[in-house]
Amino acid sequence: MFPPLETKKKIVILGCGFAGLELVKELKKILKDSVEITVVDKSGYFTYNPGLFDFFSGKIKEKDVVLKYEELFKGLNIEFIQDKVINVKTRMKTVNLENSVLKYDFLVVALGSQVKYNHLPRVDNKLFLFDSFNSVKKLSTHINSLMESLKNVKKIETQNKKLTFVVVGGGLTGIELVFDLREKLYKLCRKNGIKKKNLDITLIQEGKILEQLEERVGIKVHDYLEKLNIHVIVGQRVTRVDEHRIYIGDGRAFATDTIIWCGGVMPTKAIFRSDLTTKVDGGIIVNNYLQSVTNPNVYALGDNVHFEHEKKKLSKTYLHAIDKAKYVALNLVNEITGDGEKHGFIPKEDKFWFKLGSWNGIYFKNDFYFDGFFISLGKSLKDKDKYRMIKFRDEFKKLKKNLR
Repeated sequence: MFPPLETKKKIVILGCGFAGLELVKELKKILKDSVEITVVDKSGYFTYNPGLFDFFSGKIKEKDVVLKYEELFKGLNIEFIQDKVINVKTRMKTVNLENSVLKYDFLVVALGSQVKYNHLPRVDNKLFLFDSFNSVKKLSTHINSLMESLKNVKKIETQNKKLTFVVVGGGLTGIELVFDLREKLYKLCRKNGIKKKNLDITLIQEGKILEQLEERVGIKVHDYLEKLNIHVIVGQRVTRVDEHRIYIGDGRAFATDTIIWCGGVMPTKAIFRSDLTTKVDGGIIVNNYLQSVTNPNVYALGDNVHFEHEKKKLSKTYLHAIDKAKYVALNLVNEITGDGEKHGFIPKEDKFWFKLGSWNGIYFKNDFYFDGFFISLGKSLKDKDKYRMIKFRDEFKKLKKNLR
């Protein structure tokens, strides 16, 4: 489409989740080999994060949620570096990695987020995150081991032995997880001949349940949790964790075997160490074109962006991340070639579609929401192909074919 540029511009993309991967695909489709593209990610594979819940539940396999970048990028003339980003120095147009330094002409920061952990000490083999394929796999192994140990206890001891599980965080991730956890544990009980009364599941939320949605939705979910014998504690912050207990703000402490932390997300530490202009929460401040307000050759995507539309902060969903990537691709093409025009990002309406176990779900858009079994079923059918990575594999195969 475009004649070769006299000097190839170098585009460095930090992070290759939904936003980064979509951007790579769009840039290669439009610019082909007229620019140099370098992609940096701390992992060697893309993870379809919405599929982690079904992977945790045992409904799908590893190959359905992870895809190696080596496989995706093979034959595309893309430099992929698996490394950790330390910081960005925009005045020198450099990115400092753990093992090297990169120069760029244009930079796209799509590093995603990290879990908010309240600076509490980590407790090995007791406290788990739910933020990556490896962390979910580790959690599953831990739970299977616990249930196996209970199976081997003498019957009279088993009757008095309780396994306790605490999920911290009542946002979208914590809510979907606690229902999947309950189903997983009940399934293991049936398999190992353990009675359900030996289980205790608690959800702790600092604010209200699903406070990013309308209050009526949170109340409905709260009631449903208690109906299923999941203990709910709201308005309490976790203040301390040790090898035996978890402590909350009102002074109560609970003995627990397993803590799963879903206490929200924040931009990665690399953003705080960089000289980009950010909000207090660490989000990179961008203009309507998704450029840094102080560094126009830097674009930002995904969870590490602070973007307001009509004075409302945009929700951090993977659907918004993919949409942003399409806009950034067009704007980068305009910057590099002078062709076309810049496009101001106009976000689509927020919608949330999630399951509450296998038998219930919620679809929320604007002021309307629906719940029930058919919502859960529809969500499962909608995600079926995406879990198998068919869409991503096919799009990159098609891209490679067109570039030959």
